[in-house]
Amino acid sequence: MPNNKPAIDEKLYERYKAIEYLAFWEGGVNASRLSRLFGVQANVISKAITNYRKHYPDALVYMPSDPEKLFVATEAFETHFIRPQWADYIQFMLAVGSHYIEGLYGSDAFHNAVTPLAMPSPVITRVLLKAIRNNAKATILYKSRTHPQGLQRDIIPQQLSHDGLRWHCRAYCCRRKRFSDFNLGRISDIVMTEKGVTLPAIDTLWHQYAPIEIAPHPALDETEKMLVLNDYGQTAPFVIKARCAMVDYTLQYYRLGRHGLQSDPRQHPLIVANIEALSPYLFEQASQ
Repeated sequence: MPNNKPAIDEKLYERYKAIEYLAFWEGGVNASRLSRLFGVQANVISKAITNYRKHYPDALVYMPSDPEKLFVATEAFETHFIRPQWADYIQFMLAVGSHYIEGLYGSDAFHNAVTPLAMPSPVITRVLLKAIRNNAKATILYKSRTHPQGLQRDIIPQQLSHDGLRWHCRAYCCRRKRFSDFNLGRISDIVMTEKGVTLPAIDTLWHQYAPIEIAPHPALDETEKMLVLNDYGQTAPFVIKARCAMVDYTLQYYRLGRHGLQSDPRQHPLIVANIEALSPYLFEQASQ
């Protein structure tokens, strides 16, 4: 991040940070979106964009042909007030702009737990977030174990979700005619196509929650059981709730045993006590 910052007050500093986050990760910025983010009238906060462009005249260019009327980053764009890190962007948006996210993307558009190991590419996030804002379809080249070279998929992106290790896009897959999770690291050659599309179904697995009943492995003695429970701040078997679409990811993240006594207590000191009730949400029941 270049050390080329003008002398500005804290309020303008935060607005400049927002300008750079939106330009870098969301593909563009305008007064309307800054207004929604900070709760300031658009004609007032537009001055922040004007001043930013005076300081960095080659950084942003206005795109009047774009329906969103955005200032987008040029090839000369550099970040001066932020680190171009996805985790920083998410933390900033959740801290400063929860109402912005809800108004522009929906109340559950970002689902995050911990810092991911891999950072998504801004080339991918810009198109995905634009597609979410415009209820649009996107065509992607998606790599998987079945198709390691990639397979073209038409999707309707809905949310971005973090499983503890990777970021995914929750989207309707037009090929399989169902909602699926697409690992952002496996997406390439993305382009937004048809705008204003209507979802052919409701993603009930995303909007509904399931209880996961967690208990110590029955092969442990009482002292070991209490020790394992105390690691999670518990003194007895407990329940956590997860989106139905995220149940399998949750079991993986917490390394929960799925097969009771058949699970190795050294590898899985905690087990899922209601695994049969959760079976409709496990990947082995509905592979992508």
